[in-house]
Amino acid sequence: MLVMGNEDTLGGFPVKQVVPALISLLQMEHNFDMMNHACRALTYMMEALPRSSAVVVEAVPVFLEKVCVTCFSC
Repeated sequence: MLVMGNEDTLGGFPVKQVVPALISLLQMEHNFDMMNHACRALTYMMEALPRSSAVVVEAVPVFLEKVCVTCFSC
């Protein structure tokens, strides 16, 4: 839905309910695929629904944590 949608087609999308669930999935260290899909979903959400940025900002600390862990593990 997020990949193909836009603001017109996703008008009733429950951003405030979906973002905390995606943040939880983003923190699943034991499941890289789940983390990757959650990251993509958040990215697609911001692209398709720019108004969601105010809610998605809650995920920034988790994004940064993932980047820092990746950088320091090299």
